[in-house]
Amino acid sequence: MRAQATDLLHLEHARRGGNLYIAGEDWNFAWMQEELETVQLMRKQGAKIWTIAETVGRPDYEVAVLIMDLEERG
Repeated sequence: MRAQATDLLHLEHARRGGNLYIAGEDWNFAWMQEELETVQLMRKQGAKIWTIAETVGRPDYEVAVLIMDLEERG
C-alpha cells in the first residue's frame, strides 16, 4: 500500500511539471532464460556478483538488481 501511495505522489508531481530523477533509467533489466539460470546457479554456488557479471557479460549493477529482485520474489 505504501509503495502505491508513493507511485501516485510521483505521478501527480510529474503531471504538474515537476522534475523526477529516475534511477537506472538506461539500465537493461531484461534477462534471457539462459542468463537467468546461469545467475541463479552461480549465486547458489556462492559466486560473487562481479564474477557472475563477467560470466554473463553484464554490468555488476544489473546483476545485483536481478539478485535483489529474485530474493524479493522468493
